Amino acid sequence: MKLKNLLSEIDFSSQAAFDAYKEKHKVRDTTKVNIAGKETTAGAASKKSVSTTKSKGGASADAKKVEPKKEEPKSEQPSMYNQRRKGNPSVNKEAKQKAEKYGITPEKLGNAGYKKAMYQAAVEALTDANFHDEARELIASIEGKPEWAKRVDYPKVDDPKFKEKMADIRKNGVDSSEYWGGEEGTHEFARKVAASSGWDGVDAADAIAFTLRMNGFHKEADKIQSIFDDKPYMKAMTKEGKISLSNMIKESEAQQIGNLTGVRVSAVQKFIDDNNIDDRKLLAFLKIKGPKTLSNRMDISTAIVGKPNNKFAQGIIKAFGK
Repeated sequence: MKLKNLLSEIDFSSQAAFDAYKEKHKVRDTTKVNIAGKETTAGAASKKSVSTTKSKGGASADAKKVEPKKEEPKSEQPSMYNQRRKGNPSVNKEAKQKAEKYGITPEKLGNAGYKKAMYQAAVEALTDANFHDEARELIASIEGKPEWAKRVDYPKVDDPKFKEKMADIRKNGVDSSEYWGGEEGTHEFARKVAASSGWDGVDAADAIAFTLRMNGFHKEADKIQSIFDDKPYMKAMTKEGKISLSNMIKESEAQQIGNLTGVRVSAVQKFIDDNNIDDRKLLAFLKIKGPKTLSNRMDISTAIVGKPNNKFAQGIIKAFGK
């Protein structure tokens, strides 16, 4: 009998016996084998060997070659990734599409250029949404200069040393950062993202962070989202990204103030939280009917959306601060 015929009739008492034999000898997948009285092929028996080993908690040589690769992408992400906000899906989608439209991609700008443009876009989007403090804090974090996070004491126009003071601020302060600037396409992209978020600074920043993550830039995305970590207005957010009942009650005053002044609720709430305003007293003041009703509402609107620390804001803070 030829060796070829002998191999086609080989018997094994068990699956384990076949496995041991195959580790030492090469066997064609088409070779017929008999394992524990059941006729099959070497190829089918090999597959059974892999599945049996897995079910017993072991790992065959074939399994070891395949399984680890499935986990590799996750290992590249920071441990904080799963704890970060996922953002607003519709705003995220818009941000990703607009970034590609304006050519803000690693392929076109290179990794360094892409990081810079996306940081600039985040600062611009926050500024456009009236989140000036957060924009400044982000720059301070990127530049590694925590002192830049403080509000800038801009001189008044009638200050005799106005020009000298402004020159110093633009040269040595946060205004000197390159992240305030950027190409026109970067600014336009940022403004589109802010608009699609309804000028909600949190959603806008999260959308830019989402786009960064889609391209593998998790560290930069973390830096952008981290500026909201200790904000009072974020403490009422649940892990699922929803506002808690207590915050909904608190925002009822902000909602009414927004309706009376034409200012976004998120901007109103931020102004209240940042400046420790008694929202109920402020709302009561706005509801007073009289010849100055419209004027008062316009003044409060300017206080909230105008230049930081404007004279109207100072007056409101002094009158209604807790």
